[in-house]
Formats: sequence, structure tokens, C-alpha cells
Amino acid sequence: AHDIVASAQAEYRRLLSVLYSDGYFGPNIRVFVDGREAATLPPFSNIGKVEKAEIRVSPGPQFQFGKANVLPQAPQTKIPEEFATGKTARTGVISTATGAAIRGWRDDGHAKAQVKNQSITANHRDDTLDVDIRLNPGPKLSFGNLSVSGKTIMSHERMRDLIALPVGETFSPHELDKISKRLRRTGIFRSVSITEAQDVGPDQTLDVEVRVEDDLPNRITAGAELESDDGLTLSANWLHRNLFGGGERLVLDAEVSSIGAQSGGLDVLASAELTRPATFQAD
Repeated sequence: AHDIVASAQAEYRRLLSVLYSDGYFGPNIRVFVDGREAATLPPFSNIGKVEKAEIRVSPGPQFQFGKANVLPQAPQTKIPEEFATGKTARTGVISTATGAAIRGWRDDGHAKAQVKNQSITANHRDDTLDVDIRLNPGPKLSFGNLSVSGKTIMSHERMRDLIALPVGETFSPHELDKISKRLRRTGIFRSVSITEAQDVGPDQTLDVEVRVEDDLPNRITAGAELESDDGLTLSANWLHRNLFGGGERLVLDAEVSSIGAQSGGLDVLASAELTRPATFQAD
């Protein structure tokens, strides 16, 4: 009974969030537990059992955007078409538009762009929602110092070769994405995380920390397959993720097939592959 009452009392916020997300900003939500409004039930009341729970929702009219502003905007910023006067006023659209404006500034080198203030007002006389969001782009920054941390046997020199942070160049979140993909593509690390410094450094620079954790150095797999005509096939694979401590990846494969096959002879296949990332350049 207590779980039901707790769930009923939480329904107001849940339903309000769902209705707001679809543009209904004047709903009437009623939740009853055995005929009593759930919101009025004391939190420590002794309720033995619940016979009936009932939810009644009157969503009211669907609102449209009146004023729809996210300013200022960086060049080449693409705001969703749904965020405009006359369009359905969904809260998700507001979040998407704000995120797009912030990404626009970050793509232009303003790594610390953020919301400065916001005004969101529902006008119930004409069923409109006025949104006015102001951004603080912050200064245009360049990549600063690189720090590497985490559990890895890779040397800092090789890590810097792999990361190849363009120190001194204009900040770009796409560059950080490239670094993350480059590190994951090596297959050496169990986890990779890239963190921007909280504070702006000297000369309008932004330091970056890369934290990694090595995966298990070795992986061994084996398989067997038996067919009535082709006989038995045995296979094995051995992988070393960091052979010489510089990210070298060695893979040894062996397969013996047609063991006891009705026709043909024994087939044996062996192969070796050695790869080394960031050899001539980072990519």
C-alpha cells in the first residue's frame, strides 16, 4: 500500500513533465487513492491496503511559441526549425535549440559558452510560450597543456604521439572527438575519457586531461567444429594488445581443418599480423 501511495504522489510530476514536453502548459492533473487526492495524504499515514487508484488528466490547450530567441548565435549555427514563432511549444525543442546554440559557439572556439540567463513565460490568455535565452559565449580559446593519467604501461611519449593534441591551435570539440576515436581504435584501452579544464589558462588557453585504462594485455580464443562430410576443424587465436609497450598489437592465428574428412587432405593455415598506431603520424 505504501508503494502505491508513493507512486501515486509521484505521478503529478511525471505527468506534468510528459505534458510540458508536448506543449501542454495548463493541465489539470488529479490522482486519487481510494477516492482521496494523493497529494493530500500524509507521508506517514498508516494505510493498510489500497482498493483503487485513479488518474484523471485534462491536458488543456496545446501552446505555441510566441517569442523564440536564443541569442547571441555564432556564425553557421543551425537552430532547429521547430524553435520558431507559431510552432508547437515543446520543452524538448527548447533544450535542443539551446544545445545547438552552445555547440555553435564551441565549434567556433568558445569552449566555455553557457547560458547566462533565461526567461520562459506561459501566456494562458492566448496559449503561447515566450522563450528568451541569453548566452555568454566566453573568450575564444586555444588548446593549452596536455596531461595524461590513468592505469597504463604506455610511455608518456607514445601517449602524446597517439593523442597529438594541437597545442596552440584554436579549440575544437571535433578535435577532441578525433582523439577519443583514435585512442579507442587502437584496441589497447578498456576506457578513454577526455576532460576540459574548468578554468581558462594563461593567454586564453584551455588545458586538456586524457585519462585511460589499459585493457587486459592478452586474449586467447579457441574453437572446434565438426561436420559429417568435412570432418573436424580446430582453430586458435592469440592476441597481445601492447607487445613492446608502444601500442604494438600482435595477432597470431592457426587453423587445422578437414581432420577425418571423407575426401581431400588436411588443410593447415597460420597467420600473423603486427600493427603499430601513430607510426608516421597520429592517424
